[in-house]
Amino acid sequence: MPLRANPGRTSPLRSWCRIGLLISVLLLVVEQPARAQSSVTYEPDRDNTIYEENENSNGAGPTVTVGRTSGSMGTLSRRALLRFDVTAGLPKGATVDNATLTMVVQRGNPDARDASLYVLTEDWGEGTGSSMGGQGLPATVGDVTWTCRFSDGAAGCMSGDEWAMAGGSFVSTASATASVGDAGTTVSWSSAQMVTDVQSWLDLPASNSGWTLIGIEDVTSTAKQLHSREGEVPADRPQLVVEYGCPDFDEDGHDNVVCGGTDCDDEEAAINPEAPEVCDDVDNDCDPATSETDACNTGGAGGAAAMGGNGGIGSAAGMGGTTDDSTDAARGGGCSVADQSTAGSALWVILLALGVLVITRSRGLLALYARILSYPFPRNSRSSPVSRVS
Repeated sequence: MPLRANPGRTSPLRSWCRIGLLISVLLLVVEQPARAQSSVTYEPDRDNTIYEENENSNGAGPTVTVGRTSGSMGTLSRRALLRFDVTAGLPKGATVDNATLTMVVQRGNPDARDASLYVLTEDWGEGTGSSMGGQGLPATVGDVTWTCRFSDGAAGCMSGDEWAMAGGSFVSTASATASVGDAGTTVSWSSAQMVTDVQSWLDLPASNSGWTLIGIEDVTSTAKQLHSREGEVPADRPQLVVEYGCPDFDEDGHDNVVCGGTDCDDEEAAINPEAPEVCDDVDNDCDPATSETDACNTGGAGGAAAMGGNGGIGSAAGMGGTTDDSTDAARGGGCSVADQSTAGSALWVILLALGVLVITRSRGLLALYARILSYPFPRNSRSSPVSRVS
């Protein structure tokens, strides 16, 4: 009669396969390093206005101008340029989560008008000229103008410093658009593309030429003046607020100090606020007030005792000294936490390899994932689940 596998019992092969699957899942679902959230606020490190009708500029002026003017002085466009040095406050490896630019309107047409930010693709300068009006002043040396990235101060450009495109070279797609209202109102720009812009400037500082702010230019009387970084009232100056997260790079459970944490060295797991101070001329516990004198006299945990001192646990006693742990300290001490972690990691790797070996040699990955939960494997046979005996 046919001999069938007993459905009430689990074969060794099936048990091993389940163990292999469990190990795979556990290793895939690995906790990512925690990210500390923080923010930093920037003022521009340079800003300026360029004027379509001439080689004027306004590098040190208290305002920047956007849009199109009207009146006896002309009906041509103005564009503002702003740059922020985001590397000054963002730590290495930070992930930008949000970016918001805020500006305050100084004066202009009271009607609400859109203005858009575009990423500039060429570097530019800020000189010393300052004007309160909407016409600017003749550019000084190093100023940006409608045709020059850097002016020679005599209505011309420094050699090779013309814009590739008059009016500024910039990405054709706006990073963000906002409605600019009447004098005294605040306007903010924020978007996913601005996050990308700031992240790229952080990762590749040489690519940071900032944004140009362009208003409505196909209609007259749309000009707006906004407070610049030279504005008299600090609260009215442009502000870029960047929110970001910091991974715990050394995975010691302590956040980087630049992200609001207490870890003074986020690339070395042995250095953090809970680490013992040892005699190595390094601030191991991130507390400058902690003295190394005791550690150097006693050896500290895991350290080498000074001559005549007492060796700490896991240390080698110095000449004439004694060890705190008579069993382990004299000959190398016991395993450190790091050693145990390494051993644990190695064990998981061995178990995973074992599981994969059993799976691949017995049934193959395809058969395993397709039939493991429903197919009754035989206990001691490599043939089909149903066999006959004569």
